[in-house]
Amino acid sequence: MKKVIMCMLLLAMVVVSACSNGGDSKKDERTLQDFISVYVEAGVEVDPNEKPFFEMIKAKDGVIFNMDGSPVKIYEYESTDKLNDSLKESGFSEWPTNGRFALETNNDAAADVFKNVQ
Repeated sequence: MKKVIMCMLLLAMVVVSACSNGGDSKKDERTLQDFISVYVEAGVEVDPNEKPFFEMIKAKDGVIFNMDGSPVKIYEYESTDKLNDSLKESGFSEWPTNGRFALETNNDAAADVFKNVQ
């Protein structure tokens, strides 16, 4: 009887774990190119080869471009945990985030586009 109960508990833990990780899987599959494409579709000229100093804030990649005369920087991290840790350490925890991506800009229109990337 104890074995049956233990197996049921183990199965329940596996199901709960799988469900809780499944919600963010779509966000984790997105790439920096997905974000660039959304800005290009909005009429913004983006050169994917223009890179900010993303290593300084422990990001794995990034892109910089101008939108309405304001600089826009998008940083890609390996995981949301690394993003959150890095932003807290560097004092930029107020930057908007979307999955494992962070945005540095003062441009409200750029922030709106960033938030809507699915």
